[in-house]
Amino acid sequence: SDEGSESDVDSNDNYLWGVRTHVRKIVHEEYETGSDESEPESEEMRALSRSYIACFQVMWKDNLISVPKQSVISTSIVFPQLARSAGYTRTFTGIAIKHIILVIMSLFMQAFLLEALRQALMQVDAGDGVPHLCTYGVDHGDDENPPRGPLGLAYERHRGNIEPSYQKLMVRNTIAQLMRSLAAKNLTHMTNDEVGPVDYGMESPTCRFASVTIFLISLSAEFAALRTWILYLWKSPRRPVMDCELPASSEEDESTAYTGDCCQWIRFRDWPEISQNHVKRKAIWKALDKTTLDHITFVASGMPLCWKIFSSVIVLLKAGILCQLAWIGLMFLMHTGTIIEQILNSVALLFIVDVDFIFFEAFSNRMAKDLLARVQPFQVPATPESQKLGQKAMEREHNWTLGRFLVTCITTSQQLILIVMGTVAINYAYLFIYCTPVQWPLTGEFRWTSKYFDSGITFFGGLDFWFGRWVSKPVRGLLYNETSGGFSWAITCTPFDPLTGAAPEGCALPEPWTFD
Repeated sequence: SDEGSESDVDSNDNYLWGVRTHVRKIVHEEYETGSDESEPESEEMRALSRSYIACFQVMWKDNLISVPKQSVISTSIVFPQLARSAGYTRTFTGIAIKHIILVIMSLFMQAFLLEALRQALMQVDAGDGVPHLCTYGVDHGDDENPPRGPLGLAYERHRGNIEPSYQKLMVRNTIAQLMRSLAAKNLTHMTNDEVGPVDYGMESPTCRFASVTIFLISLSAEFAALRTWILYLWKSPRRPVMDCELPASSEEDESTAYTGDCCQWIRFRDWPEISQNHVKRKAIWKALDKTTLDHITFVASGMPLCWKIFSSVIVLLKAGILCQLAWIGLMFLMHTGTIIEQILNSVALLFIVDVDFIFFEAFSNRMAKDLLARVQPFQVPATPESQKLGQKAMEREHNWTLGRFLVTCITTSQQLILIVMGTVAINYAYLFIYCTPVQWPLTGEFRWTSKYFDSGITFFGGLDFWFGRWVSKPVRGLLYNETSGGFSWAITCTPFDPLTGAAPEGCALPEPWTFD
């Protein structure tokens, strides 16, 4: 009968065992590993792994676009479509409006914090006459030719006269100069060598390199989510209403095909192809750890043109903020000298990146989180090329050489390789923009273990060999001109030139500055 009986429930275990045996038989026959039950289990595992690799490459590389989770960017795009598909019911419409407001608030908050960071960075660097860090503090030189800072002081081996905070440097050097002037006039006999003089430099160049890498990793995840939304907005249907037929799960069973509006996001799934018996379907549903809610599925589909334009604006605004945050954040980290500030600044930048995630976790209720988690990927219509991809993947898994294996290792690690290359490129870009070369990269001494500073680690040639030796360019800033009554550009700091021996000028130094 259609409804079944209690005796059917008692035989569910045997029925499920038969289904499992049937599936295993299909796997063996499909990939020619043999359907004999005496076949070693390892062969079955190999067949399953190859089938997984082939299916994953076909589905996720060409056919499926997964909706990014845990972000108000996603909710502002998904929930209006769920409300539209539901006929703008009260609850769904309220959730959609709420998350549209949340995404506007999060974008505004990110833009505000980004502008505040830009203003602070510009004021500190230009207005206060702070020289660029460049490679000050990188290990190089010896006792006869020690490394020097932007003020011309020779660094001590124990880093005692290196001050990574320029605000503290100004105070310490001013006090040291004042004590020296008073002592010269016999007005005081007070001395304190710990006060100064000190010069500007990094505590740990390696820590700066690591902070930039961590920041780039966080940005890569955000740009990957944006790329997913751009692909979806480009490939999804754009007509207001569009009758279509999605492909079935197999050629022999057309019962899983969906015919209707391609812009419809809400569907009902009962899997009648498993069995016509309601009790058996219910037992299998329970064995799969499904609940009654799982009969209602939410599938990313197309959207009307007006909603697609709105979603595109949101994505473009987010992309613009991320691009600005990437440049300003990276320059902010490159201008940070202390280890503690480098770590704290990295955390602060990650906070700005994760504002939309924080808004989602703080303001989305349980229903909103459950709805977003249930949204299934968008399915792109298959092409003949994508259908052949699975067979090629199977053949590559059967037969491979060392060269193909190395290519696979590179392609599976391409994101990691790009992050490392990006970190190196950012360091070079910063040096070329803000600094002047004294020694070009790859032209210095390749050091394995020798080093100038007592603390720190030098490995694989050292940063001085790979990045070269750079000094800060003259710093220009907007200064108030009392004569004209307005602001004008002027040089606020000219660092020490190691090539000519010219003394520093400006740089918020006390006048006169008499330390050599």
